[in-house]
Amino acid sequence: MSNSCDDAGFGPALTKAGWVVRPATAEDMSAVLRLRANSFRGSPMANDRDDFDARFHHLWVGQAGREPSATIRWAVHRRPADLLQGYAAQSYDLSGMAQISGPILELGRLCRAPSSRHDDGDLMRLIWAGVARMVLASGAKRLIGCPSFPTTDPEALAPGLAFLAQASVGPAPRRPGHQSGQDLRAFLGFTRRDCQYRRPTAVAAPLSDAWRMGLGSSGR
Repeated sequence: MSNSCDDAGFGPALTKAGWVVRPATAEDMSAVLRLRANSFRGSPMANDRDDFDARFHHLWVGQAGREPSATIRWAVHRRPADLLQGYAAQSYDLSGMAQISGPILELGRLCRAPSSRHDDGDLMRLIWAGVARMVLASGAKRLIGCPSFPTTDPEALAPGLAFLAQASVGPAPRRPGHQSGQDLRAFLGFTRRDCQYRRPTAVAAPLSDAWRMGLGSSGR
């Protein structure tokens, strides 16, 4: 899959008060990768490129003439074989999900520039507007992706994971499984009690905010 604007199917760029949301071009990729390296590896000089970058499209979010303020990459899986060769399938058994009919949109490497912290609200709305455009353009029926957490501390993550366990667990035959057979809760030090539902805290706020924006409202 090429990461050029022409074949991304995104349509015209989204613009709002000087902000621009569009697919990244080949010329943009150096800046996109610097942003990712700084966000995920602590230095813009680090290497965050992987083999999936050439197979995914990349969203450029920022102000014209400047470095990108945020990015996310996406791929549309239209066949079971495509999903099973995607990024998430490296770590999870997605064979059950692959039986679901309709395109699946895989998202990943979502990040924003540290200097854009004061624009967090606007950036999140712009990113999700871009994701919504991808959903409409591709006809995707499901969104999938591997999230990144800033810690592996069970106590810090438990409220958000408990919220997901309470509200977002899919049918058993379609749920992702562990590729390696490891029990993730044991690996991170979780217990069954840690994963019991508790009132969501700020950890779950970004998810619930995105839900209220309507991206998860169908059938609810």
